[in-house]
Amino acid sequence: MSERNKIVGLALLLALLIAGVDQCVKGLVVRSLALNESLPIIPRLLELTHTHNTGSAFGLFRQAPPGILLGLSVLVLGCFLFLIKPYLTSRAGLAVTALVLGGAFGNMIDRLTRVEMLPGAARHYVVDYIYFHIGDAFRWPVFNLADACVVVGVGLLIIVSLRQERGKVATPGGDPV
Repeated sequence: MSERNKIVGLALLLALLIAGVDQCVKGLVVRSLALNESLPIIPRLLELTHTHNTGSAFGLFRQAPPGILLGLSVLVLGCFLFLIKPYLTSRAGLAVTALVLGGAFGNMIDRLTRVEMLPGAARHYVVDYIYFHIGDAFRWPVFNLADACVVVGVGLLIIVSLRQERGKVATPGGDPV
């Protein structure tokens, strides 16, 4: 088995673990808090808040038809898989792949299994629960562990790709450092 195949297999295993943890936490939130109920963790900074997100990341595209959200998700995942391919022989590639796919799997499970009946339509949703704010001055949209994993994974991908590009430029002959 090639090194790349080993890394891909381990990344998929870790992604499933991340998705499983995400689903467990979402289940605890749904069982413990009523919809829109909050539990302060660090007063005026961090709360657990049970919300339903019928849009995409951070509530964007809430009014978009479900087919558009699905198509956008497939497009973004395809772009990610194309971008990550050169890094699949490294630990950084393993981490990025596990985080992004784990987060995507976690939210996709919600999107496929959770339905909210709205006036005139049924909308699939994702359970969000992490609410970060600084008093009333700054309020971040409510998100979940899966969202955080995707954002951290994409951030790591950007760092890894910038470091590789910088290494190509800085090294005589164009070989990456």
